[in-house]
Amino acid sequence: MSSLWLAVESIESPGNLGTMIRTAEAAGVTGIFILSPDCDPYDPATAPSYDGVITEIFRKLPGAVRSLHPTHPIAGIGPDAGSTRGRGRGDG
Repeated sequence: MSSLWLAVESIESPGNLGTMIRTAEAAGVTGIFILSPDCDPYDPATAPSYDGVITEIFRKLPGAVRSLHPTHPIAGIGPDAGSTRGRGRGDG
């Protein structure tokens, strides 16, 4: 099975790195190598661009169970993950 990886270097704008991460996930990239310390992937300016990507990757993991809440779904993995069904943020 082949995989696609992205290597980035000399990214000066945190927002640009966030956009690359979001686009890479949409394209099915397996992982990203950040080859230089020019841009911090945890910089607050980077994070908003890929916040949704983190939860989407988690949701796609084998064994993940997603709640059925229509506007604030949550997901879980593990033996108690099924207890999240029908619940969402604010449901207790």
